[in-house]
Amino acid sequence: MQKVWTIKEVGDWSKRFLEGKSESHRLDSDLLLADALNCSRLELYCNFDKPVSSVEREKLKSSLQKRAQGIPVAYILGEKEFFGYRFSVNPKVLIPRPETEHLVEESIAVLKRIGDGENRVLDVGTGSGCIAIAIKKTLPNCIVEGVDVSEEALSIAIENSKKLDAEVKFNRANAFSINAGAQYDMICTNPPYVSRKAVSDGSLSKAVADFEPELALFAEDDGLKFYIEFARNYKRLLKPGGFLLAEIGFDQADEVKSIFESQGWSDIRMVADYSGHERVIVVKNPVN
Repeated sequence: MQKVWTIKEVGDWSKRFLEGKSESHRLDSDLLLADALNCSRLELYCNFDKPVSSVEREKLKSSLQKRAQGIPVAYILGEKEFFGYRFSVNPKVLIPRPETEHLVEESIAVLKRIGDGENRVLDVGTGSGCIAIAIKKTLPNCIVEGVDVSEEALSIAIENSKKLDAEVKFNRANAFSINAGAQYDMICTNPPYVSRKAVSDGSLSKAVADFEPELALFAEDDGLKFYIEFARNYKRLLKPGGFLLAEIGFDQADEVKSIFESQGWSDIRMVADYSGHERVIVVKNPVN
């Protein structure tokens, strides 16, 4: 008689299989099993004795093998939760991270303080569109645009805007040559800020280095190239009194602040993440 595998048994086996292959093997196992069964993680724990079919087990095995090869769970599932929404992702876009939620939260707080309602917002290097869409969903009266140099990334961003019913305009543009017909009240960005040295010295996770898009990760000048561009040239894109907010690396605060100070941006502050690392820079375009 063929053995009947229950959710608990399959889940326990999956966790053992991923142990040593993933630092988050328990969470990964749950997410991949829930996907194979087309249910939530909560439902897994409420139905330990429910049988798992051979088709479901085969789907799970395929996913586990991919995870064991280092492929991020978000790419296996094709989606990632961010700011309470599920965004489609693939290897052409950076996986949305909790750190970037600080950028969104601060952007929303600043826009609320501006208080105009129909503020123009530009998301530079939009990727999956998660920042632009999260802002638009929270502040629907804002006029939100997103730009990216990658056509493949823009197709994912457009897909997400349709799926989440967010009216965001996406266009292809290089961060170093944006031509705007009108100035913005806010520019927000999570630019590439990883130095290529991080690959050779091992400080960048192998899973990130091997599977996430280089275009969205690495920047020249020790990861500072985009901040240099923003500081030198983005005042022209902002209204007087407008704001630029950018995510930065956990150890880049002093260098990035110095870059903006050297270009005459005087109203500068930093926002820390829950670990105490300064992860978002907020600069204001002088009124005069």
